[in-house]
Amino acid sequence: MIALFVGRFQPFHLGHLHAIKKILEKYDNILIAIGSANASRQRSNPFSFDERKKMAEVVLKEENIFEGCKIVGLPDIPDDKKWAEEIEKYDFDVVVTGNDWTKKCLEKDYKIAAPDFLEPEKYNATRIRNIIRLRGEWKHLVPEEVYEFVTKKLKSGEVKIDGVVEKTADW
Repeated sequence: MIALFVGRFQPFHLGHLHAIKKILEKYDNILIAIGSANASRQRSNPFSFDERKKMAEVVLKEENIFEGCKIVGLPDIPDDKKWAEEIEKYDFDVVVTGNDWTKKCLEKDYKIAAPDFLEPEKYNATRIRNIIRLRGEWKHLVPEEVYEFVTKKLKSGEVKIDGVVEKTADW
C-alpha cells in the first residue's frame, strides 16, 4: 500500500523524519507531497520547492529509506475540489494526516490515518523559523544535513528568515 503524506517542510525537521519512518513501518511506500510548491521566499514559505525536496532527499538517503519514497510538489490551490483533483493525479491508497483541511478534502474517497508525530509542540517548522528569527539554538531540531543546508542558505543571503515571530498556537 502507498501512503500519502502532505507537508510544507519549511524546513524539514526531525518530526517529519520520525513521521515518515513510522509511515514506512506500516505501508510499503510513501508519496511525500510538498505543499505550497508554488510558494517561496515568503515569510512562512522561505524555501523553494526544489530546496525542500533536496532537504528531504538528502536526509532520506542518509537514513537509507529513500527507496520507498516518492516526492512530488503540490501547489496551493484555493479550491478544495481542485486541490484534491491535483493530488489524486498520483497513486496512493491511504492519507496519513493530522491536518483537518487535508482530511476534509480527501476523506470522502480515501481512508485517513493519523500520523505518529514526535513532540509536535517541539518539532514544528513555524517554531523552528521563529527560533532562527530570534537567533536561538535550533540545530537539535533538524537533521544535520538540513542544518548545514539551511545555515548555508541563510549565510549567503539567498534565504532570509527574520522579522517578528510568526503566530502559532505556541507563540
